[in-house]
Amino acid sequence: MKKLFITLLLLFAVKFITAQDLRRVLLDPYYPIDFIGLDFSEVKLIGSISSYEPAYEVKRRFFPEWNDMFYTQPNKFNVAEFLKKDRIDYSTENMISINDKVDANELITSRPTKEFTRVKLQEMVNNYNFEFINEVAMVFIINSLDKPRRQTKLNVVFFNTNSKNILLSIQLVTEPAGGGFRNYWIGSIYYALKELGKTEYKKWKKLYK
Repeated sequence: MKKLFITLLLLFAVKFITAQDLRRVLLDPYYPIDFIGLDFSEVKLIGSISSYEPAYEVKRRFFPEWNDMFYTQPNKFNVAEFLKKDRIDYSTENMISINDKVDANELITSRPTKEFTRVKLQEMVNNYNFEFINEVAMVFIINSLDKPRRQTKLNVVFFNTNSKNILLSIQLVTEPAGGGFRNYWIGSIYYALKELGKTEYKKWKKLYK
């Protein structure tokens, strides 16, 4: 009985510490985090081949360009502003090596994708062998770009940069918007940031108050 009580107490303590840590990560404006960009390593482009630029071009040109837009359009894609942070350290160039592993021949499909499981997401995060600045990092892991349904499905993942353990994962489905292929799909990332800054932030304030 005593052992059971101690075990339950330890489990409660772990949950409490995690909640306290998440409150700081998500709500403390002076708690900096890394933003490492857009992970397309397991993405699928749903629809016909004619709905997209050539798959090789998507991999070679657009994956890097979409990650670069956090540098080239810092006012629009201001992660710190959306997350209400005093500082975000960007290192989206880290995704070059991750996204370079994509097989362009397997990118486009007519079948809808399955949601990433927590186990799958953790496997992907375990591959981030980068040098980090802060204790916690955030990444957007893209599940699918879906032209017929006009949506992008992704997971926003916060993880500990020392252990690689996922602290929080949020699935979002957003609508693309914009002129031209590049802007159309990066528009869905902009709306994901807006969703984080409004709807999700309100949830965090209630959950971790």
